[in-house]
Amino acid sequence: EVSYLIDPTSLTIFSQALRALRAPAGVRPLGALAAQTLIVTGGSQSAGVISLHYALSQPLERLADGYLVMEPLT
Repeated sequence: EVSYLIDPTSLTIFSQALRALRAPAGVRPLGALAAQTLIVTGGSQSAGVISLHYALSQPLERLADGYLVMEPLT
């Protein structure tokens, strides 16, 4: 069993990054491009953060349009 700690601050930073992509104010992370669809994806340790973000933040804010969590094949 693999276990690791996830810093709650990382979830806040992740949410802030999604907000900046969805509705930029000041700094425009994508330049002149506008994000139409935000899909969050990751595997390994990122999968843990993404899963927690989905469970804790997504029901409240709906920051992303989709989540794809990939786990390694065993």
